[in-house]
Amino acid sequence: MKRAFLTIALLGAFGAALAVNEAYPADKGTIHVASPGSMFGRMHTVSQLFMKEQPLIRVDFMRSANVDATFSALIDKSADIALTTRRITAAEEQSAKSKGLELTGHIIGHGGIVIITAAANPVKDLAVDQVRKIFTGEYTNWSQAGGPTEAITVVRVGETYPGTNFFMQEDFLGGIPFTAAAVVVPEFASVIRKVAQMPGGIGFVRIRDAFESPIPHESAIKVLGVKKDASAPAVKPSRKTVADANYPIRRPYYVYCEKSADVKIMKYVEFVQKKGWGQQNL
Repeated sequence: MKRAFLTIALLGAFGAALAVNEAYPADKGTIHVASPGSMFGRMHTVSQLFMKEQPLIRVDFMRSANVDATFSALIDKSADIALTTRRITAAEEQSAKSKGLELTGHIIGHGGIVIITAAANPVKDLAVDQVRKIFTGEYTNWSQAGGPTEAITVVRVGETYPGTNFFMQEDFLGGIPFTAAAVVVPEFASVIRKVAQMPGGIGFVRIRDAFESPIPHESAIKVLGVKKDASAPAVKPSRKTVADANYPIRRPYYVYCEKSADVKIMKYVEFVQKKGWGQQNL
């Protein structure tokens, strides 16, 4: 009788241990995170901080060629989490569904898009609507935007930065293409240098390019203030005015994962949301 009782007790303990072990792996193991190069540095630091806070979870952090490749990694399941510089497209969402994935995205912060001209241009600020008309080609002369009689030359980056171009064309310009007359260059540094050389030049760069790289100090450019509408005050871009939404041209950054993701993945998502994008104090 004692032996039977002991056997039952051991089986009960073994069953309880199995129940604990079945629940526990969700809180430990490895998660695979993909990110485009433009987010890699900061998000690698955030991942290191996450692992200090959650020592049972290892983050395998992968650098993708660009945001398109980051979404591809999430959809083909080589990544559990995608940190992205744009929202998901309808085609990507459909591709995910065809593989049995229901993806969900969370905004983790915002970055600023800075409008620059040559330093000699007397225009100091533009309204959002004027910026749109310039980049779509509706305005072709600075006199249409309150400036001198000078032809406008739009300078923009090419497909090296699909996330920034997607935001500008699809979200900011409402799906209207950039002007066909735009000068296309490969890098944001090239945008700065090209605009500086053209009296009628105008371009857009990321806030880090305008204020946190050495290139602007080498080139004669002007950062324009931007007004939400014609009657609003002009606001100069800065980390602060982007964060508090006073500066009107700001683009969101996201973290995406499967809607039914397990505990360890959601812990990482929540941690990244808390740390945010564009917050300087980690």
